[in-house]
Amino acid sequence: MARVINGSDADEGEWPWMVALLKENSRGLWHICGGALIGSQYVVTAAHCVADFTADTSPLKVLAGRTRLSSNAGILVGVNSVVVHPGYNPTTIANDIALLTLSRPINLPLLSLIGSQEQYLASPGSQAYVLGWGSTSTKLIAPADMLQEALVPIIPNGDCRAAMGPLFNPEVMLCAGIQSSHPYADNGIDSCYGDSGGPLVVPDGTGVWRLAGIVSWGYACAAWDGWGVYTRASVYTSWLSLFTSAPPSFLQKPSISGRAIVGRRLKCLPGRISGVMPMQVSYAWYSYDPKSGLDSLASHISTDSLLLTSEFLGKGIYCSVTASNATGKASAQSKRTRLVRNNRDTVPPKVTFRGSLCSVDRCDLFFLIRDESGPATIKYVYGFYQKMTSSIQPQRPPHRSLLIKALPREDFTWVFSVPQPQRTTRFAVYVRAVDLNRNGARLWRRFRISLPGKNHHT
Repeated sequence: MARVINGSDADEGEWPWMVALLKENSRGLWHICGGALIGSQYVVTAAHCVADFTADTSPLKVLAGRTRLSSNAGILVGVNSVVVHPGYNPTTIANDIALLTLSRPINLPLLSLIGSQEQYLASPGSQAYVLGWGSTSTKLIAPADMLQEALVPIIPNGDCRAAMGPLFNPEVMLCAGIQSSHPYADNGIDSCYGDSGGPLVVPDGTGVWRLAGIVSWGYACAAWDGWGVYTRASVYTSWLSLFTSAPPSFLQKPSISGRAIVGRRLKCLPGRISGVMPMQVSYAWYSYDPKSGLDSLASHISTDSLLLTSEFLGKGIYCSVTASNATGKASAQSKRTRLVRNNRDTVPPKVTFRGSLCSVDRCDLFFLIRDESGPATIKYVYGFYQKMTSSIQPQRPPHRSLLIKALPREDFTWVFSVPQPQRTTRFAVYVRAVDLNRNGARLWRRFRISLPGKNHHT
C-alpha cells in the first residue's frame, strides 16, 4: 500500500526531522516506511505501517539523522510503544495515523504540527513537499538509497473524490500530486511504494515547515487518473498532543525499598509517570518526628537513595518525587517508613526501681527506663505483679502500657500502680521495656518490693 516518483535527491541535513522505519530480521534491517520526528522521543507515521508491531515492538527500529540509507550517519533507536489511532480502519483506510514512542530521546530538530485554526496552510492549491525513500520508478519496487523530495500541489477535495472514489474521505484525508500526461507516460510526480508514513509538509510563511499530511494510499504511482492520498494531519493535532504535550502525571505513587535500620540505605522508587519526554525527575527526602509532629528535610541533595544515620532514630522517613517536562510538573510522596531503629544486636533498655509512694488506696511504683543502646526510642513498657506467697513464674501481663511520645537520649520514669494492701506485703513486680529495635521483647526484670499496708503510718 505504501506508495517519490520524479522527485530529486534531498540535500544532506535538509529535512532533519525525517526518519526511516526499519524492520529487523535474521537477514538484517529492511526499510519499510517513513516517519517524522515531532517530539524528541516521538515519531508520527501511518497506522498501516506499524499496526503489526503493537504487541511486539522489538523488530521495529527508527533511523534518524541520515539522508543516504547506505551511509553510517545518524542514530538507530528502538521503539518502546506503538499507539495506533483507535479509529483506524484497515478496510476504509480511515484514521491512518500512529505514534511511536522511542526507547530514548533524539537530539534533532522537530517537525511542527498544524493547529486546528491553521488548516488554511493545507488548502487546495498550496504547494507541499513529499519526502521518502520509496520507489523512484513505477516499474521497480525498491527503496531509494537517497532521500527523495518532490514539490506537489494539494488537490481540491471534489476532484480527488471524483478520481479516487468513495474511499476518499475529505474529513480525514487530502490528495496531492501531479498526474502523468497520459496512461503510458511516466512524468507525474507522486509518492510511491516505500514512502508510506512519510510527511507531506507545507511552509507557514515564517521559515517553519508544518506537517500537512502523512503518505497513506493510492491506486498507482503518478497515475494519469489519480493522485496520492494522505492522512489529513491537522485533524489529529489534539490526539497527538495527548501524548506529546502532556504534563507529567503519576499513574503510580512513589515507594521506598529497604529497611528502616541505622546503617542501611533506603531507595526511592519513582513509580509510573506519564507525560511527554524528555522528563526530569528529582528527589527529596524527609523525616517525621512523632515527638514534635514535625517534618524536616533529611537531605539537601536530590538523590534516589538515603543512608540512615543515628540522627534518624525514632523517625519515619518518606521521599517526594517531582517530575517536570516542557509542559508542566507534578509531585507525589511515598508512604512513611516504620520508625528508624538500630540493629537488633544492641542491648535492651535498662530498668531500675527508684522507689514507691502510697496513698489511701494505691501505691505508685517508680521505675527508671534507660535506653542503653543509644538514642533509640522506648516503644513499650509492660508490667504486672504478684504477691510473694508462692513460686512465681513470669506470665503474659494482664495489661500493657504504650508510650506514645518518643523519648530519644532521655531517661524515662515510668509509674506502675498497684492496689495498696491491708497490711505490709512483699510483692514480685515484673517489668519489661521494649525499644524500637524490639530489644528487651523477651526480657522480664523481677523486683522484690515490700509495700506498707493501709494502717501503716509513714
